[in-house]
Amino acid sequence: MKTHKFSLGLRFDIMADEEGQITPGQLWEEIFSVLTIDDAKGLQLYGGMEETGGSSSEPCYLCMFTNGSLRQMRNIYRKLEGDAGINMYIAATRPYLQTNALERAEGLTYFGRVQGDGCLLGGDEPFFDVHLCKRHGKRRPVGKGIVFLLAPGAFFNTLTSRQAIRRLTLSARKQFPGVRVHPMPITDGGPGTVDAILAAANGTGRLVQIQGPQGAKRDARYAVLRGNTALIEMPDCFSPAGAQGEGLCSSFGIGELIRRALDEGLEKIIIGLPDSCINDGGLGCLRALGVKLLDAEGAELVSQTDTKGLAKIDTELLHPRVRNTRFVLMTDCETPLDAASLYGPLRENYRGILQEAAAFDPALREGAGAAGGLGAALMAILGAERKPAVDALLDAAEFDRRLRSVSLVVTGEGRIDRTSLRSGSAVGEILKRASRQRVPVAVIAGHIGDGGEALLERRDCSIMIVADAFDTSEMEVLVERFDSAAERMFRFIRLGREIERVSARKSKMK
Repeated sequence: MKTHKFSLGLRFDIMADEEGQITPGQLWEEIFSVLTIDDAKGLQLYGGMEETGGSSSEPCYLCMFTNGSLRQMRNIYRKLEGDAGINMYIAATRPYLQTNALERAEGLTYFGRVQGDGCLLGGDEPFFDVHLCKRHGKRRPVGKGIVFLLAPGAFFNTLTSRQAIRRLTLSARKQFPGVRVHPMPITDGGPGTVDAILAAANGTGRLVQIQGPQGAKRDARYAVLRGNTALIEMPDCFSPAGAQGEGLCSSFGIGELIRRALDEGLEKIIIGLPDSCINDGGLGCLRALGVKLLDAEGAELVSQTDTKGLAKIDTELLHPRVRNTRFVLMTDCETPLDAASLYGPLRENYRGILQEAAAFDPALREGAGAAGGLGAALMAILGAERKPAVDALLDAAEFDRRLRSVSLVVTGEGRIDRTSLRSGSAVGEILKRASRQRVPVAVIAGHIGDGGEALLERRDCSIMIVADAFDTSEMEVLVERFDSAAERMFRFIRLGREIERVSARKSKMK
């Protein structure tokens, strides 16, 4: 491969975890939905899995423009970097590569030079079936001035929220060239929550090395938003599969994350508490924040596994910034502490010890049993409040403020039924917030269950169904059916817009 003049590369690191769902053609299609023929005319295109020179631990697919002017490359960079839909999937480290780095790239396929009609000629292989936007000229693109906020939940075990957003973005831009997309992935506070909030809102990710549930060092992340709020996700090593036998699974690492956020002087800390393997009642987390655990004689329990003699929690040396910080527990768990799975001797007297330290009984509060009693410890010692995961996520992303500039919200999930309208569900909460600001909502669903028809009675909402019903043997075709339903949905939305335009024109002629 030879490069002349200037080059620009775009690195996507989504290929590993979305194998079989995302193709190189779809990556190029999304890029070309942002650019026009004039932007890319005369450039040579290369693409392929990056074999050398990468700085990401995950394999990356590299889309490369070369043999253009510096002005062309700057224009392409400006358009791609400013698009939230593309930025959601590019590599976190070195997302864009310039000429000097691209000269060392190997194993890329040459697709040809972009002609004035948008075709590619001279490539080593036929290019993918993708389309560049037409020249804008005097006519505005169909999607100009339109903003879609995409906030679907997961679709069974086949599509995550982020993957669904990607496919909705491709379908939306086919029908509305030039449309702006705001991604809002829906998560529950577990792995992927930091990526979700950074995709939805401006912020910065922090990488911290913490102690895992069995003591080994692990990497963990949290996000800093607006310079005053931290959002901590539950690391993957604390998932229910992280438990090893009947031993203690310590929450010390979660305390290390909270302590790091406190050291930054942040005013609000949101802590994700989905299902986990933690079973120490949050004692490890409290230790990391400076709390001392004492026995009946007032001596400190040094060993993290020694909980049998616990008699009192001493908060004298608790991190000094705790009193000036607001803590929010991001969890859908509603069970009290008595329903939590606690390690050994803690089951007998832990509730009374927490009650003495807090001067109230946190064990009775909803969510106290979250993450093996960690919820109760944070409520008792840090004064944390519980919020459903969706509420906490939307508040952190300033969802209500973003709605002010939105033309349409698209949400959905695998099954729409009566539970979809209850408080704490993604679809129900998004509908409620959008209705307050009179923003229409389109719902895409795998299928409708009992009670789901209630959504059809709302004037500000419509549903597009992927299929009438599913069984486990049909899951492999869900992605294909989802794409078809998404394209039909946006086609109908565009048709409604055309009806308004035609009606307005004819009314002027009368």
